[in-house]
Amino acid sequence: MKLASTRRCLTALTLGAASVGTAFANPSLVLTLLKVSSTTAGGVKSETLTETKKVNPGELLMQRAVLHTDRLIVNGHITLPIPANTHYLTGTASTTGTSQPEFSADGGKTFSAHPMKTISVTENGTNVQKTVPVPENEYSTLRWTVSTLPSGQEVSVSYRLAVN
Repeated sequence: MKLASTRRCLTALTLGAASVGTAFANPSLVLTLLKVSSTTAGGVKSETLTETKKVNPGELLMQRAVLHTDRLIVNGHITLPIPANTHYLTGTASTTGTSQPEFSADGGKTFSAHPMKTISVTENGTNVQKTVPVPENEYSTLRWTVSTLPSGQEVSVSYRLAVN
């Protein structure tokens, strides 16, 4: 299966104001989609990450974004979609910064650490509504808040996914 251009995979980079009346110039965000290959030699496991445009079902990928700016960023967001025909792998979201990832199961409309959904179930012959956690393989988007990124610094975020 061919993957969409990694430039199109990025849905949003939202930057907060550095201070009242100050705009920033030249933030850059580089998005990379990498294939994860594992090998074992002499009983030692190692991983190789390579850029790819074609993948097969069952293969593992890592999506990584690196934000660099020449101005102070305060309360910005890096928002990455989970590409079609893939699903998020539990516990793989990471950052070189301090923010914790938030997840969306509705295409990036709402985010939380643990998205919930309402389902209808039958209990004792009665149809009732219950709020339950969204399974992680149903997540659609990840977001990290960049609380402060000083001028000339960068932050990297990543997560792993499997091809359906």
